[in-house]
Amino acid sequence: MNRYQASTFSDAPPPDKYPVGKADAASCPADALQDSLSRTLMEVPAGAARFAGIGVDLARVGRIRQAVERPDGAGQAFIEKVYRTAEIEYCRAAHFPEERFAALWAIREAAVKALGTGYSDGVGFHDLEIICTTGRAPELKFHGRFAQIAAERGIDDSRTTLSHDRDCVVAVVVLFACRELESKVEA
Repeated sequence: MNRYQASTFSDAPPPDKYPVGKADAASCPADALQDSLSRTLMEVPAGAARFAGIGVDLARVGRIRQAVERPDGAGQAFIEKVYRTAEIEYCRAAHFPEERFAALWAIREAAVKALGTGYSDGVGFHDLEIICTTGRAPELKFHGRFAQIAAERGIDDSRTTLSHDRDCVVAVVVLFACRELESKVEA
């Protein structure tokens, strides 16, 4: 059985039109795929977590290294502008702190993309706290304007994942709304 036979949507493309592994941007309409994905993720039983957003970001370790190592205090200013105190301590405790700074940068970027605001509508770098525990996926704690927007949308949970490959770090953040307009986030 291929992935289209499992679909419950009447508008899913037939298996022979977009065979698995053969689709490309020209032959597979992005809007149809996005609509199908959105409906799949939004149709959940009552009381279950509801998909609220997804974001992805790719960070280059070399670019973050350049930013944090800038002379005349500019590197330190960048670090303090972007990262919270506990995050800075976490990164500096590593043998290669620039890799950790890049990972946290990617998570932060993916999270604001998942929220759908980017760094607009009053959302700033310090509105997210990334909590890293050895052996576990990083956790997000919402603050400030990010927390307000999340609460308005019922968003109160998230999942993050990271992958490192030489000079690149990729992060994916998925936001969930588990309750209707109630939130455990902190302002």
